[in-house]
Amino acid sequence: MGGMFSKDEINEDYENILISDIFIPSDDKFTNSIKYIEGKNITFSEVYTSLNMIASDDKIQKIFIDLDTTAFTASQLEELEPVLNKIKLSNKKIYAYGSEINNTNYGIATYADEIIVPETQNANIVLTGYSNKSMYYKDLFDKYGFKMEVIHVGSHKSFGQNYTRNSISAEEKETLTRILDKRLEQFIEKNANARKIKPEIFKEKLLKGEYAYISPEKARDLDLVDQIIFYDDLAKKIDLKDDNTISLQNYSEKKIKEINTSSNKIAVIYLDGEITEKSNSTVPYISYSNFEQKFEKAEKTKGIKGIVIRINSPGGSAIEAKQIYNRIRKSEVPVYISIGNIAASGGYYISSAGNKIFINPSSLTGSIGVVSIMPKYSAALNKLGINIDGVEKGKYSNLLSPYKDLTDEERNIYQRKLESIYSEFKNDILKNNKKLTSESLEEVAQGKIWLGSEAIKLNLVNEFGGLQDTINALQEDLKLDNNYNIVNIYSEKNYEDVFSIFDRLLIKFKLKNKNILVINELEEKIQFIINQKGKAMYYSDILPFEF
Repeated sequence: MGGMFSKDEINEDYENILISDIFIPSDDKFTNSIKYIEGKNITFSEVYTSLNMIASDDKIQKIFIDLDTTAFTASQLEELEPVLNKIKLSNKKIYAYGSEINNTNYGIATYADEIIVPETQNANIVLTGYSNKSMYYKDLFDKYGFKMEVIHVGSHKSFGQNYTRNSISAEEKETLTRILDKRLEQFIEKNANARKIKPEIFKEKLLKGEYAYISPEKARDLDLVDQIIFYDDLAKKIDLKDDNTISLQNYSEKKIKEINTSSNKIAVIYLDGEITEKSNSTVPYISYSNFEQKFEKAEKTKGIKGIVIRINSPGGSAIEAKQIYNRIRKSEVPVYISIGNIAASGGYYISSAGNKIFINPSSLTGSIGVVSIMPKYSAALNKLGINIDGVEKGKYSNLLSPYKDLTDEERNIYQRKLESIYSEFKNDILKNNKKLTSESLEEVAQGKIWLGSEAIKLNLVNEFGGLQDTINALQEDLKLDNNYNIVNIYSEKNYEDVFSIFDRLLIKFKLKNKNILVINELEEKIQFIINQKGKAMYYSDILPFEF
């Protein structure tokens, strides 16, 4: 279905909206480098704002969702739900069409009035329970003489265990099972109700595999889809044509403009990615340096009354997170935090500096703990017949050397160092959170990861809500009524300047070769570890799941 409409021209006589090429959109404007290069970049907040405008746009009659190129996380769908329901109440028809129906895109599909699949057994309809597996490298590393020294503070701090174990730890298994079970229940309840199927029946059939690898006819009989028809025939049936349809990206570009009619401003800063001083990859990242640029721009905005920080981060460098935390705490205007899909470990550290934290029920947070990883390959060098020799003076002068293993004494020294950093982490959280005590915080810390629905009960966050809810709350607390404007502050990095022609061609090649993307992801993870070698990290490698 790719290329069904031209996205290069903005149609003026449109009455239909096409939602396509929006696969789990990022919050920051230029963080998704691949989409930026492809010219399809649209942020999640722009998706939200555009859909909200569509709901009251009398010109729009139909919304068409291309399920093969569109998906949102559970957390994002929770934010979009009010505007999607608003569209439905405005008597606009929503159609969702796809040859692939799965756990990832079914969440957006069930908001449609009709879910349609093509009339072919090639249509792939697969709704299942969950499966979350990871690779463990200890045997591989042992075989070639590599070793990762991983020092944790926190019983559930699991990052790095893939390099030191051959299987999942009991603590990580408990965490994954708890989170995925809750996510699964949310998935079942939401989609069963949307399709008018009893949740208990939906759950039973889902877990028995009766919704997996089924024909379009079977899916229709089970009330999972509504129509079976090829796209061309459907387009004629509902009058969907090039000259009466506009993509959501083009609609957003045409309609969304920053308005500066008020002297009161609320700045929205977008933070996306791992926290690190520098990055050698093309993936988004957060550093104190790029944060400071954004924060200073917000503070210098004429008429600034408050700041909202929208964060999506699994954490990373402890020192970078600490510096960002301190900078937020020094703000002369209130700072409210909106957690997107995830703000774990260092991401939560940054969040805890805000005056209030807002979260969606399906978002991930917590992971309050510390970890440090030191690559060691003395055994590998021995296997290759390479000897290391030289001079040194002073105790611990080569503690971080990759050419030697840690002694018990060195490991204990580093453990104590990380424990002091862990204590500082918790103390900083308590400075801004009067509902937690040292004892209650320790119970929910220890590297444990929580869903937003759990975090609010544990007093780790203040209120449920997405980005718009956070902005609304800040506006109300500032007593601005509707007399304010939003100033969005995105990353200023221009990837067109950063990438060479070869880099851009390589990315396009990777788009067509998923195996290379997997290898690239592992390469970037190892590069991240090398960059953080021997440094304390507030990091969680648990990521948002498929539902």
